[in-house]
Order: sequence, then C-alpha cells, then structure tokens
Amino acid sequence: MNRLLCKALLILALFAIPAMATESYFNYPNYRNLSAELKKLNSTFPDLVQVGSLGQSLDKREIWMVTLGAGVDSDKPALLIVAGVEAPEVASASILSGFIKSIAANYGQVDSATQFLDR
Repeated sequence: MNRLLCKALLILALFAIPAMATESYFNYPNYRNLSAELKKLNSTFPDLVQVGSLGQSLDKREIWMVTLGAGVDSDKPALLIVAGVEAPEVASASILSGFIKSIAANYGQVDSATQFLDR
C-alpha cells in the first residue's frame, strides 16, 4: 500500500444504493444526494478530501473512492473502509460520509482528528 497518497483510503461503493424517486429513504440520502455530499466535501476540504471514481456499476452509477488525509506521503499507514456495498446497507454510506465530514472539519482544531490525518 506504499502507493497511497494519504493516510486513509475510504472506498464508498455506492452503486448498490437504489435510485429512489424520493429525496431520502427513512431519512438516509439516496445515491444522487450522497454523491453530491462527497463532491461538496471535496470542494470544502480540497487539501484533505479527494473524491474519484473507481469505475461504474452495471447500473452506470459511479463507484466512489474517497481518500482522506493530510499531506502527500506514500509511506503513511492506510485504513480501508467499505460502505454501501449492498442495497439494504443505506446507513453505512451515510455514517461514513459523516465520519469523513467530522474528521475533515475538525482537522487543525481537535488533536485527535489532526493526529489521525497527520500520522
């Protein structure tokens, strides 16, 4: 894993979240809203959050990969978290999106968040 550019590699396989006609399903974001949230996190925290696509699902939805980390260092340890792999698992992708937002927003302000991304 020495080719990783940042501390944590977080893959969100959101392709399995069903495209729902309503804004949310039991108050969880649908694929479109979660995709928008990831792009917003990237634009809000461009030095910490990078969003890219690993490819597309059979339904032509992007399979998102989020890399969360401070600085560029391929020798940093990595943590892989996969969420949203199966359609019924709508909570996991939402929880992971919240984790990314919390860590990025608290970087430089909360010691544990800063240490997590700097290591």
